[in-house]
Amino acid sequence: MAGGSAGGSSEDTPSGTQAEQQQIRSLKLKLAEQKDVRKKLREEKQELLQQLAAERSVKLKFCSGLICYHLLECTQYSEVKDNLLSSLKEQTKKRIAAEVELGRSCARDTEQRKARQPQS
Repeated sequence: MAGGSAGGSSEDTPSGTQAEQQQIRSLKLKLAEQKDVRKKLREEKQELLQQLAAERSVKLKFCSGLICYHLLECTQYSEVKDNLLSSLKEQTKKRIAAEVELGRSCARDTEQRKARQPQS
């Protein structure tokens, strides 16, 4: 037994070293795998960020297009409204002038009738 334990201890050192080296190789492989996984994740993250940026750009262009269209529509509406108001003001002025002229004409006619009637 004593010889066996002594022999065992001399065999444990090389096998212990082999086990440690095997464990080190295993850990190095795991580390390399983790580095590869991290690299792939970084690349996927970068791709997703680029896709997100592209989508945001499209959304921004779409929204700015809508805003421009709305502003154009508002501008056109404002111009149409201004034109209609101007036309309405002009028509109102003409109608008032016509009514004033009609009133003057009626007054002249009334004066002429009074002048033609014999005064009693």
